[in-house]
Amino acid sequence: MAHCASAAAPIPVTGTEGTLKLGRWRLRAQLSSRQLRDDLSLIFKQCWSDALIGDKRDGLFRFFEARDGERWPAGSDDALTVHQTAGGISLTSEFVRARLERGEPLTIEVLVRRAPSPAAAYQVHLAIAMHRLLLAMDAVYLPAAAVVLDGHAHVFIGEKGAGKSTISLALGLSGATVLSDDHVLIERTPAGFVVSGCESLARVTADTEAQLFGEPLPVAAQDFAGTLKKEFALADYVQADLSTARPIAALHFPRVGTSLQLTPRRAQHTVLDLIERTRRSYRPQNAEEIAQLLDFWSALATAVPSFDLELSTDLQTLARLPSLLRA
Repeated sequence: MAHCASAAAPIPVTGTEGTLKLGRWRLRAQLSSRQLRDDLSLIFKQCWSDALIGDKRDGLFRFFEARDGERWPAGSDDALTVHQTAGGISLTSEFVRARLERGEPLTIEVLVRRAPSPAAAYQVHLAIAMHRLLLAMDAVYLPAAAVVLDGHAHVFIGEKGAGKSTISLALGLSGATVLSDDHVLIERTPAGFVVSGCESLARVTADTEAQLFGEPLPVAAQDFAGTLKKEFALADYVQADLSTARPIAALHFPRVGTSLQLTPRRAQHTVLDLIERTRRSYRPQNAEEIAQLLDFWSALATAVPSFDLELSTDLQTLARLPSLLRA
């Protein structure tokens, strides 16, 4: 395939420049339209800053929309073609062409075509391509919360309603440092697996607000997917750190039950759980691509202990959680 760089380079940057934030990573970003910035935010939520970073940067991110009439490689509607290159990886699908080049600095270039494709189809292709590019860098963007307690990073993995925000805020109010309450970046490094936070804002329901804070927060409640919640900056109420990667001490899988309990789980169970949670974000096409995702999660589950965390509906019991984690 032709590198998307050759297709993207002639397109003038008339949209916006800023910083793409993914966990501890800060990428100098050039986008051909503000709509593309919004497309990224659908995938990674609080990922964009209009402020430009200085010379110190982790890489360059260039994101362009194809021009009308531009030739596009033919292929299956749902197929994603992946090529390993000498310096990185290249991807092609019906709506996305992308490449990643490792080096100084790291360079990521993405070219997309939006029309006349359905918006939902385009967004799925873009999300999968972005997750694949991260995996090529031995990193995964995951729905999870993370806190640092006594110097040890604990990751709480779960979907909406699992209690991630409640746990991280309760621990933060008890003195822990909150890395994120909803999404994290997990990376495999030569020294082991590390985690960094991707969310600077938190949201709470009225019940959680009353039990954790004791008094109403000075912000208005908003409708988030049919549920009224208050959104606020983590750093306004707890010690927060969104710029540092911390070695992972333990993985926790919370669920609401009847009592507060922490139970060790087998590594095999954790691997299967993580694959099930993330396979739709990667859509592996063959055994080699399945093995890549399996290798990442197997290595994590082998290196880091994992636990099932049962939560009580009585949030006052969370006062005992720091002592459970320390043990």
